[in-house]
Amino acid sequence: MAAGVMLLVGGASTAAAASQVRFVNAVPGAGPVDVSAGSRQVVSALAFGRASGYVSVSSRSVRIAVGDRRDPVASGTQRFRDGRRYTVIATANSDTELVTVQDGAPAAGLARLRVVQAADELGNPDVFVGRRQVASGLEYRAIVAYRQIEPGTYRIEARRPGP
Repeated sequence: MAAGVMLLVGGASTAAAASQVRFVNAVPGAGPVDVSAGSRQVVSALAFGRASGYVSVSSRSVRIAVGDRRDPVASGTQRFRDGRRYTVIATANSDTELVTVQDGAPAAGLARLRVVQAADELGNPDVFVGRRQVASGLEYRAIVAYRQIEPGTYRIEARRPGP
């Protein structure tokens, strides 16, 4: 069940003129997908539940296509700002769509994480990192503000609310 909830950890900012963008495939049944930014393929065979590394994307209005560029599973136009980092998530409920979030800067000595509810089939889950509840009753496409936690290895769970 936790595979449908993406936990995104922000990285360091860059001062370059281009934006840094990573992609998450959260479309069940889509299989591995290619991702294009403008006319350039930037990610190949991204499997379901996986995130790509950051790639350089022009800091202007860019058409993002997930899947075949001519017949994408999802597409949309996004404007990226110079020197910023973003995560673009391909999600699916009745239609496949793209959700774009700006990534935050790191915090010294702490891990920062946020939860994006990208799995409509989970309903409105509660999310736990270890024994700590970090989100409650998340609606589809909800984005939780960054939480700071001690660096470490944690069990992550998305649970349907209830008794």
